[in-house]
Amino acid sequence: MMRVLRPRPGLWWRWRRNPLRRRSDAVEAWMLPAVWALALTVAVVAGLLAAQGVRSAADGHRALRHHLPAVLLADTPVSPASPGRPNGAVLAPVRWKGPEGTVRTGRISVPGGRPAGSTVRIWTDAAGSPAPPPATRDEAAFHGVILGGLAGLASGGTVLGLGALARHRLYRRRMLRWSREWDRIAPEWSRGTL
Repeated sequence: MMRVLRPRPGLWWRWRRNPLRRRSDAVEAWMLPAVWALALTVAVVAGLLAAQGVRSAADGHRALRHHLPAVLLADTPVSPASPGRPNGAVLAPVRWKGPEGTVRTGRISVPGGRPAGSTVRIWTDAAGSPAPPPATRDEAAFHGVILGGLAGLASGGTVLGLGALARHRLYRRRMLRWSREWDRIAPEWSRGTL
């Protein structure tokens, strides 16, 4: 005996013609792929915009920072390397020329074990004040990927959450209609059984 395979109701049942299909079923059927497509599009666009913003900000910081020579004013002691001070860096007094040509002095983190009068390179901002080094292109790209991914996940997740909320509201409206319809029809059916 040969078994006849019948299609099971699944994801596609809402698209088929059926006298029992409600308008909310059709709306929900089209809402699912639309929400997923919108979530994917929003996630990609938000991720790309966030990554581009991070790269642009890093490029701006690099443009405003200057790598200048500075002269040590005192010997720097040898210091062991630690997580907060790579290469055994120590704070030491240094002298450098600012952007307007004036001589400036300050205490800067420099490698240890250098004699007074030796030259070290320091980073300054546009005003000539000491500043941390800007992010490299690789660091900016890494931060862009991380923040872009997070922005994409957050924005795509928000769209999916709003879609789930809309589906839940459709479901509640459908259940309310069924309840009203049942309240209207139930007395007619129960009359015949008493």
